[in-house]
Amino acid sequence: ADPSLGEVIDIGDPSSTVQSDVTISANVIDGGGTSPGGIRVKGGVKQVTILGNTITGLRPNRWAAVILDTATDVVIHGNTVEGCSRGVSVNGASSASRVTVSGNIFRNPVLGAINMQLGSGSRDITISGNTCDGGGVATEQGIRLSGAAGSLIQSNNVRGFAQQGILVGTGSERTQVIGNNTHG
Repeated sequence: ADPSLGEVIDIGDPSSTVQSDVTISANVIDGGGTSPGGIRVKGGVKQVTILGNTITGLRPNRWAAVILDTATDVVIHGNTVEGCSRGVSVNGASSASRVTVSGNIFRNPVLGAINMQLGSGSRDITISGNTCDGGGVATEQGIRLSGAAGSLIQSNNVRGFAQQGILVGTGSERTQVIGNNTHG
């Protein structure tokens, strides 16, 4: 397969039965600067664990190391992501609920580390214990969350991003931001 055409690991298919109870762990993904995405979870997949993966060298200014597109009950934990456009991303109309992004290391993203701009119905997002190091090259926020009610951003270390360390946008009512360390 040509890695420049899509994600390296792609879970879910919007035209089929919803998949559940999926674990993606201990993989090493090196995009070699040509692959646009690392791991993509789409089509309403439920109960997904993305654990202990190393993702490097995805094509700059494209997708992200982990892309969520309509997913529920997701844990993204203990992954190391370096030199990608973004670490974790959910954009636009995609929804996500009961998602935990914790204990990950994001180094030198081109844009931002965690970018969750969620569609309607999204809720209960926890972003905790992550290290987000923009390396002075990242052009966006370290952590961005919008559109998810009842969420928590806690105990993250964020530094070296051109914009805010943490940005909580519209539609994120009842979100708590507690005990984070941010540095310019």
